[in-house]
Amino acid sequence: MNIVVCVKPVPDREKMYVDKEKGVLVRNGADMVINELDYYALELGLRCKDMQKDFNVLVLSMANHNCINLIRSLYGYGVDDAVLLSDKAFQGSDTLATSYVLSCGIRKIGECKIILCGCESSDGCTAQVGPNLAQRLGMKLLANVLSIQYVDEKKIQVQQIDYQGIKIVEASLPVVITAVSSELKIRTKKIKFILEAQNKDVSVWNAQDIHADCAQCGLSGSATQVKSMHVKVGIQTGVMIDGDQEEKVEQFISYLKKWKGM
Repeated sequence: MNIVVCVKPVPDREKMYVDKEKGVLVRNGADMVINELDYYALELGLRCKDMQKDFNVLVLSMANHNCINLIRSLYGYGVDDAVLLSDKAFQGSDTLATSYVLSCGIRKIGECKIILCGCESSDGCTAQVGPNLAQRLGMKLLANVLSIQYVDEKKIQVQQIDYQGIKIVEASLPVVITAVSSELKIRTKKIKFILEAQNKDVSVWNAQDIHADCAQCGLSGSATQVKSMHVKVGIQTGVMIDGDQEEKVEQFISYLKKWKGM
């Protein structure tokens, strides 16, 4: 049985470049890293395999071909297979188009009963791809999962957090799971797996390989487009107000007027 972990290469935050005309992040030439929450998803997938040794953990990513070595590095954690979905037709995809491309890749892999991904990415923060995948694949969604309690070929039990608190939830397979940051310890790479990775390839599939309709990919398949992007200005340091109570009130009102442009 295949466990698919969807991972996303994201730009190093300190080296992001924004194409203001297209309203998209330019990833070519930027230092790319794996989205932080996707490491939690990967750990959950590997823990499923720890419980059921015959499970196969496969990493799936939609990214530029330049990210192939970054994807290959995940073999060091004990991943069995890796697939990179890369095509010019995929560029500029929003969450709707991204979930479509990923769903086409998952269907090509076949026999996927557990799909894992980070709850959201650091370069988008929409938390939409996981739910979109569940909808497209006709699978149940287990969102905001902290840990895996039990899994076999028919069902899975997870620890889930929501606005009511933490609870244990059980569901029959297949399911899509979105992982959130938790106290879960992310395993380190093992030398054995790193050495084995030297003889492993990352399969690269284009739109034709996964039978994707290009009209549903990239900018043409996106329901939304970013009109503008800007770098968030850091929070300014606070101001200490001295004096007696009356003076403090007067100074505070003065600062409010300046802040509001009054």
